[in-house]
Amino acid sequence: MQQIEVNVENDHIQRITTAKPLAAISELIWNAYDADAREVKVELEAGQLTKLGVIRVVDDGIGIPADEVEKFFKSLGGSWKKRAIKTDGGRAIHGEKGQGRFKAFALGERVTWVSYHAGKKFSISGEKSDLKRFTISDTIPSSSTGCTVEIENVVRDFEIWSADGFAEHVRDVFALQLYEDPAFRIIYDGEEIDARDAIRDVTPYEISATTEDGHEYKATLDIIEWKKKVERKLGSGFITNK
Repeated sequence: MQQIEVNVENDHIQRITTAKPLAAISELIWNAYDADAREVKVELEAGQLTKLGVIRVVDDGIGIPADEVEKFFKSLGGSWKKRAIKTDGGRAIHGEKGQGRFKAFALGERVTWVSYHAGKKFSISGEKSDLKRFTISDTIPSSSTGCTVEIENVVRDFEIWSADGFAEHVRDVFALQLYEDPAFRIIYDGEEIDARDAIRDVTPYEISATTEDGHEYKATLDIIEWKKKVERKLGSGFITNK
């Protein structure tokens, strides 16, 4: 058992933990996606005195390496994702600011990460009342792989159940990833999210350009026709042919 201290002012962390439920839950799913998870489950449990007591995000990704946990949690803003373009599985990296883990505290007072990586299992836990300190458990042997994030003492009864229509908001955030990568699945509150419910059609266009020194750049631009209005930004990726 050991403790680590985050190298940042507490008021700065507090500002990060004011995220809305969709942003906070989406960040946890993005973290799983960046860890090459094939399946992410968001589980909601009722509390003893409240409708919503526990939020749990379970993935089958690579987990958090025990020998790198201090680097992952100790420095806010120094995410490893800034130094990487692709995951080991070839996915484009989403996050880059190292803030996603703190957004979980926008949902509950206590957050615990349980990591399964390279034959080892251990946990990292933190309290919203002291966001600069995390406790790391000793490692024990395990044959599993992945990470479970458990949020307890939920701060209020967020309307984030599937019955509230919240799964549709999650679907809109991840529709492109689900469409482009059929091997990636999100199960939200027992309901599998289907990108086809959000995307009407995808039309690919081949585009190219040649620089003055003769280098040719080619790319495919996918035009997405959504079934309803969705906020999106235009992105592009070029491959160089020398």
